[in-house]
Amino acid sequence: MASSRFIFLLVCIIIIISSYPAGVASSKIAPAEPWGLAIKLIHHDSIQSPYYNPNATISERAERAINSSLARIRFLSRRIATPNDDDVRAGLIPAVSLKGFLAKISIGMPPVPQLVLIDMGSDLLWFQCLPCTPCFKQSPLFDPAKSSTYSNIRCGSSACLKSGNKCDPNNEYCIYERSYLNNDTTAGNLASEQATFETSDEGTVKVPIEMLGCGHVNKNVVDGQESGILGLGYGDDNFPTLVKQLGSKFSYCIGNIHDPRYQYNQLSLGNSAIMEGDSTTLEIYEGAYYLDLQGISVGEKKLQIDPIVFKRGLKGEGGVVIDSGATFTFIKEEGYVPLQNEVESLMTGKLNRVSHPEFLCYAGSVERDLTGFPVVTLQFSSGARLNLDINSMFFQLTAGVLCMAIVKTSPDMYGKSLIGVLAQQYHDIGYDIGQGKIFFQRIDFLQLVNFFEFKFDVPILNGENYKVQNELVLVQLGWMDIDYAIRKEEPPALTDLSAPAEIALYNQWEGSDRVCAMFIRAKISPSIRGSVAQPSNAKALLEAIDVQFESFEKALAMTLIMKFSIIKAH
Repeated sequence: MASSRFIFLLVCIIIIISSYPAGVASSKIAPAEPWGLAIKLIHHDSIQSPYYNPNATISERAERAINSSLARIRFLSRRIATPNDDDVRAGLIPAVSLKGFLAKISIGMPPVPQLVLIDMGSDLLWFQCLPCTPCFKQSPLFDPAKSSTYSNIRCGSSACLKSGNKCDPNNEYCIYERSYLNNDTTAGNLASEQATFETSDEGTVKVPIEMLGCGHVNKNVVDGQESGILGLGYGDDNFPTLVKQLGSKFSYCIGNIHDPRYQYNQLSLGNSAIMEGDSTTLEIYEGAYYLDLQGISVGEKKLQIDPIVFKRGLKGEGGVVIDSGATFTFIKEEGYVPLQNEVESLMTGKLNRVSHPEFLCYAGSVERDLTGFPVVTLQFSSGARLNLDINSMFFQLTAGVLCMAIVKTSPDMYGKSLIGVLAQQYHDIGYDIGQGKIFFQRIDFLQLVNFFEFKFDVPILNGENYKVQNELVLVQLGWMDIDYAIRKEEPPALTDLSAPAEIALYNQWEGSDRVCAMFIRAKISPSIRGSVAQPSNAKALLEAIDVQFESFEKALAMTLIMKFSIIKAH
């Protein structure tokens, strides 16, 4: 009789487990993984930015982007070409000139909110601290004495040695100094502290930071809107940059920067970084990220450009860098002139040329007059491609004048080419520094907007809601009519002999697969995203999630069965 009751009890336990959210088990059994987080990026001209001016004209916004981009590439070119020049050793132009992205974080415990400027050329996360002389306008100011998690790094410690072992006059604490253009400077203590990041799903993630800068002496580095800099530079071999601390991986997803209401730009760090799509070689030199650009095509026509044009010289001159702080793309003259000639040929008889000192411009409207303009493709080694449609290739200078968003470099740029933000629009760009690769994945930003604006509530997969969350994901993908890749098997890969119908079918499947996978990943909590396998397509990703959490269910079931066996034995 006792045995029958025990068997009945086991059956009940198994039934309960099979209907219980699998994540309950996963949160306890899953091993700890490296940090991963996704942060919302705020563009300079977004309505969420403190710089947003609803009265700014098209020409005012364009002029600011032009001036900022020119200053950015001139600074980066000079810093790389003259690495021993103390005036340009740090990787940043002043924020008052930089038209880039911002992010919200909080520092310390209790958390103090900060608005920081994202900079790929800087290797340090730093912010203004009390006491400060002078203090730029900011509220609230971070007071390290009031944070229970703040700790200055001591001189002679291993952490200080990694940073260069620069110490204060009393030889007690480790310090940092950074110099920027126009004699702007920041200096202060290096410290360890806890940072709280606002994630893209409106949550927060707390991350212990091994080394950051607490700025006590800051001269004109920012104009009062930001409190500091979040550097995405990799740094030298020893310095523990934020990127290194979070696994030497990051990615960002950039949508429509022309639309001030677009709010889905995102930075992902560590395990949350997305490494998908075409990949090519990524190299770091003097703090900049270099790509192996091989050529440029306009539509089906590949331009006659010798790839050697884009190679970096032995002294650092030339080469192609990618950056998030410049709006426009700059190409060395030998690569730019063939592109200019082809664009001029396509425009002949359609639009009238308008004179401009730097840009190739025409009278007209991008949306109205450039319909049907061929896609311009930047071609990299290993077959990777960045495809520039009209909104990435052109911009509106004034209400009646459009210009090409690619510019010829000038002599003071040391032959450097730079791929700016407009060329990266509608892509997820993934940096896998450990593997020496960068990934380009084209995204449909209109479908991405639908993800976030669709009112059907799909919770974040957090380890406790697997079954319900999985069903809601499928319902939403089906409701939005983008689940083709979930319902259908992948068609045969395209070849040169593929028929138009086969090409259309494959493009339909590939577009659905890309967007579905992006949505599924966006609905996984950063704290567990790294423990989930990352297969090549959306359907396989759902299956990997099933396997992950069903195994946790079985593990929990066996644990409970063992416990009841022990109880029965006693």
